[in-house]
Amino acid sequence: MSIVVQVALPVTLFCLMFAMGLRLTLRNFADLIPRWPLVLAVLGSLLIALPAIAITIVRLSGLGPELGLGVLLISATPAGTFSSILAAYGRANLALSVSLTALTSLLAVVTLPLIVNVAAAGALSTHVPHLPVAETVLRVLVLIGIPVPLGMLVHRVLGTRAEGLHQLIKNAGAGVLILIFVSIIYTERHELGAALSAVWLPVVLFNGSALAIGLIFRRALAPQLDIGLSLALAHAIRQEETGLYVALTLLAIPLSALPLLLNSVVGIISGLSVLVFARLTQPRLEQSPASSTL
Repeated sequence: MSIVVQVALPVTLFCLMFAMGLRLTLRNFADLIPRWPLVLAVLGSLLIALPAIAITIVRLSGLGPELGLGVLLISATPAGTFSSILAAYGRANLALSVSLTALTSLLAVVTLPLIVNVAAAGALSTHVPHLPVAETVLRVLVLIGIPVPLGMLVHRVLGTRAEGLHQLIKNAGAGVLILIFVSIIYTERHELGAALSAVWLPVVLFNGSALAIGLIFRRALAPQLDIGLSLALAHAIRQEETGLYVALTLLAIPLSALPLLLNSVVGIISGLSVLVFARLTQPRLEQSPASSTL
């Protein structure tokens, strides 16, 4: 397990963030500027409202500190890269999905340790973990803050050829990530049944609440359905691999990984449900020019 935690997980996370950067240009971030009120509202939802919901659920459910921490970590992770994949298939605004995922990932260098420490202090009554802010910022910077702009630089050099490299690294990274998930589940197999019976409802409640907030954005942006769908997906799907790195490497609490693993499954189901609902309710919605640009 040590080689998975110390080597495979951080290397995979670095590669996935690098692959994300291979699809980005500075224009992705510049295009967010005209929509700054919407971006601020979404960031407030992702960085403030979701952690507050997680704190409430953990306190009301009476989860132990290890599993409770796992639920809090879900709320602290950035928007998941899989939301961009679903956006591409669901006629959502792909450019916005990619940009939000990248922006929340870069902001996680600072926001992740702050959210985890504040949320843990507010939700857990005993054995409250504390992430060393400076060390966490440095490590997350190395794994997220550096590979994303590095990928952008390579994209600038390679041009359209960067897409093939992106697909190769993304697919390989996804395969390795699945093996890491299986390894964690096997290691925690003796506590898996009891942990899942305790945490499944809090995780489903959190994901459902996050999805509900995302759907409120979608409803509010009814004339711009592709943008609303992207925001709903950004709320439902999280970047669990980042949370796993924090739980297993920085905090060394393996049991906290189980809520993250469960949420990865719940999030995919939620995201796919949103896409099915969107297609059934808007069968004639064609991907407008706004779906590929902001």
